[in-house]
Amino acid sequence: MIRIMIVEDHPLVAQGLAALLAEHGTIVDIVLDAGKVEDSILRNEPDLILLDLSMPERNGLELLPRIRRLAPGARVLVVTMHFDRTYAEMAFGAGADGFMPKEGSAGELQQAIEVVMAGKRYLSPRVGKKRFRRAGTEDVALERLTDRQREILELLAEGKTSVQVASDLGITPKTVEFHRAAMRRALGVNSEWGLIRYAILAGLGRPKR
Repeated sequence: MIRIMIVEDHPLVAQGLAALLAEHGTIVDIVLDAGKVEDSILRNEPDLILLDLSMPERNGLELLPRIRRLAPGARVLVVTMHFDRTYAEMAFGAGADGFMPKEGSAGELQQAIEVVMAGKRYLSPRVGKKRFRRAGTEDVALERLTDRQREILELLAEGKTSVQVASDLGITPKTVEFHRAAMRRALGVNSEWGLIRYAILAGLGRPKR
């Protein structure tokens, strides 16, 4: 029996997933608060993590690189309200093993779990087909960044906050914010989410397996 952790901020959805999966494995935890994901992984050592992308305070895309570092052997299946191919590409780029929308059937969920647990990638047929960008592909726009800005962007891609980045690099949070603004201008993005999205799609901060 595989050990399953569900990361979903809607209790009814989380409980529904748990009920569907009860016969396929042991539900070791249901995490409703994104801030508690890391602690739960360390305590429960799941084999499979079902992850929602749209969570308050810290979204699933920001969590994925951290999950990969804490549980490199676990499989991560994104189960989300989004079925746009851009979200799928971002999820795979950040380290997901599978991607399916919540609109999928119980049969598809079972199939997705079987595929990812077999060490393969699962992409729901509901998601538009395209050639996915290879994680880690270098973007020429990154050449516009200074070495310090590149360091900061890599840490942001791991899901770290400005305070955590400042602590890691021995600089002030105000300096990190200054560099974040400069990076947005250099990369042509107009929001903090856009900056994180860029870093994830560029494959920065992705842990080695």
